[in-house]
Amino acid sequence: MPSRIEHFGVALKSLQKLRAMQPDWKMTVITKFEFMNFIDNKFKVDIIPFSKEDLTFTGSPKSSLKQLIKNTSFDLAIDFKLKFDILGIILFRLSGAPVKVCFDSSDKSAFFNFEIRVNPTESLANKYNTMIKYVTVIADSGKPKVNMSKASV
Repeated sequence: MPSRIEHFGVALKSLQKLRAMQPDWKMTVITKFEFMNFIDNKFKVDIIPFSKEDLTFTGSPKSSLKQLIKNTSFDLAIDFKLKFDILGIILFRLSGAPVKVCFDSSDKSAFFNFEIRVNPTESLANKYNTMIKYVTVIADSGKPKVNMSKASV
C-alpha cells in the first residue's frame, strides 16, 4: 500500500473494488502500522503491518518482518506506490510472488513482471482503477479455458 495517507485512502477504495470483483481471492495487505486501522473488516484481507521498529537503521526489513512475509504465500503482488521505493522493492522480492505488478516506471521495471502504463494527467483514483482493471485481466488470463462444445454436464 502507499506510504502517503492521501494516496492510501484512494488505494483503499480500489482495494474495495478489487474485493468486489474477486470475492474469493485471499488478499494480504502490507502497510505501515499507523494505516492499519483504516482497513475495515469489510475488506476481508489479512494485514501485515510494519513500523520503524521492524526496520533496520538502513531502512531494510529486520529478520522478523522478512520471515513473516516469507511465511505467507503470494501468487500476485501489486505495488500501489507510484514512485520507486527501495523498501517496497525488498518486500516484493521477499514475497516470492511469481507475478509482480507495478505502475510503469523505468526505475522499477527490473523488479516486476508487468508494468501498467497510466496517463500522468489522470486522477489518482483513475490510476488505481486502471491497475485493478488490468490485474483482474492478468489473473483471468491464467485461468484454464473450458471448451463448452466438449464439456460434459
